[in-house]
Parts: sequence; C-alpha cells; structure tokens
Amino acid sequence: MNALDKNYDFGVFDKINYQLSHKRPLFLKMPSFFDEDYFSNGRKSGKSLYENYRWLPALSKQLAQALEDFVGFTESAKLIDYGCARGYLVRALVERGLDCFGIDVSEYAIKNADPKVRDRLTLGAGDSIENAVNNFNVYNFDYMLAKDVFEHIHPTTLAKLLRHAHCHVKKMYVLVPLGDNGVYRINEYEKDKSHVVAENEDWWANLFESNGFRVRRFEHKISGLKDYAYSLHKEGNGHFILDRA
Repeated sequence: MNALDKNYDFGVFDKINYQLSHKRPLFLKMPSFFDEDYFSNGRKSGKSLYENYRWLPALSKQLAQALEDFVGFTESAKLIDYGCARGYLVRALVERGLDCFGIDVSEYAIKNADPKVRDRLTLGAGDSIENAVNNFNVYNFDYMLAKDVFEHIHPTTLAKLLRHAHCHVKKMYVLVPLGDNGVYRINEYEKDKSHVVAENEDWWANLFESNGFRVRRFEHKISGLKDYAYSLHKEGNGHFILDRA
C-alpha cells in the first residue's frame, strides 16, 4: 500500500460510486466487446458510434497538433496513450517527433494496430498501465493521454487505474463527454452501449482529486478537438489537464 492508498478518502469514493450506479446501467462486458463490430460497424451493430475506423492522416494530425498546443509537451517527454485503440493518435504524435506509446484493453484493436507503431502498443488491463511500464521499460511517463476513454470505465475500476497511474504518470490529459443526472448533454453519446459515466465537471474533478491528481486546467472547448461536438452543445465535453498531487 502506497502513501496515496493510506490517505485515500473511501467515503468520497463510496458516494461517487453510489451516485453513478443508480443512474445508468452497469457495463460489465468483457474487453472482447471492443471487437471488429465495435470499431468497424459500430452504428450498424448498435455497439458504438464508430464506422470504418481507420487511419485518416488529416484528422489524426490535426488532433495531435491540437493536443500539443493545449497540453504543451516538451520534446523529451514520454507519453502513454491510455485507450489507444489501433494506435492512430500514437502514430500522429510519433510523426511529430514525440516519444509516445499506447495501451488498450481491446485484443482486436492491438492485433489490428497500425503497423507503423505496432511495436509501441500493448494490450493491458482496465485498472492499470502496468503492461506499458514493463513492456516499454518506462517507469515514469511525463504525460498520460485519455481521450474519450474514461466514460467507458466504471468508477471502481477508474479509481484503481488513477491510483496506479499516480505511481508512474506526472501529468494527464483527459477528454470526457459530460452529462447531468446520468444523461449526456450531447444525445449522440447515448448510442455507445459501453458508456458508463455521464456526469458533470464537478463530479469528474472530485474523482480525479480523490485519487491523487489536481485539476490544473479545465476547458469545454479546445480548437481542433471535437469542434463538431461543440456546435451541438457548448458544454458537452470536458478537457482536463491534471498534475500528480
């Protein structure tokens, strides 16, 4: 047990867990749910919003540029993309000269990863980044990226992930869809059957700060990131930059 575990406020976490569990159905499917249908035929299969998920250079490079501008990576930084899927963001960041790796729970995504960065990706568990630490021999990552990922993870697992990341990650960028009373502000997000968390800005900040990360910056809009979603609801998404406490 590390120092964070000893000081952890389980009362806060129990309250968060209860508030979430009675608002939305629990998503307890195995990682195998994130299969070819999820990524390639999401709308048709009813699993997700993905359709023919593939490398789109202009989109991925725009995303990488927007992230670099917002977060401010240094040239020597080591990055880990948690929930990297097939590694397209990792590729875009590597092509910008950044030392980026990826981890995902989907065996399908990792097996069918972009060949240009396949050796930088690893399969992992939902509650830690241990495989990335061990496989890439990086004990301390400067940044962990979690774009459109945490809303898929039940808070019990999220708390474990954050506490494990606290040991190996200095800063974090998180993008999540926001909701009120268990309903997303952007209705389209309801169509992904693996979405668990639809909570507001304060809920997320409380979760992060209860698990060892301070909110350094928060924005509803970052140019180049989810521009279309912003046109649907100006507070539909939250961009967090977190520092390890």
